[in-house]
Amino acid sequence: MILPYLNYACEIWGNTFETRLKNLVVLQKRAIRLIDKANYREHSEPLFAKYKCLKLCDIVNLKTLIITFQAEYKMLPVNLQKMLKKSMYVHKYNTRYCTKRNFEVKFCRTKTRSMTISVKGMKLWNDLMIITILNLCRN
Repeated sequence: MILPYLNYACEIWGNTFETRLKNLVVLQKRAIRLIDKANYREHSEPLFAKYKCLKLCDIVNLKTLIITFQAEYKMLPVNLQKMLKKSMYVHKYNTRYCTKRNFEVKFCRTKTRSMTISVKGMKLWNDLMIITILNLCRN
């Protein structure tokens, strides 16, 4: 009953300051404790693992990465696709950064701007690509 409300457009409203989301995080933890009939002071981390649920911040990051994935494979509308550019299209010469299929991370002067999908999504995606490459090198 709660998950659809947390999922609905959370990539837009969820990329904000932690203090603005604190009440929702507390309510989500309270809900998982009610489901498990746990004490109100019990840690919620094992309960999320037990029920295989994502926390709110993980849901927001996942939905943001889904939009970035859609940008990677050109499944977004044209206007949104223009906002999310690959680094290989920024300049004409080849660099190590653009050969890793990274997105261009736009400059942001304010903290609020750094939380938009066009900035935070690109950072999350680039970090995910680095982790993937490191895991492939280990194997």
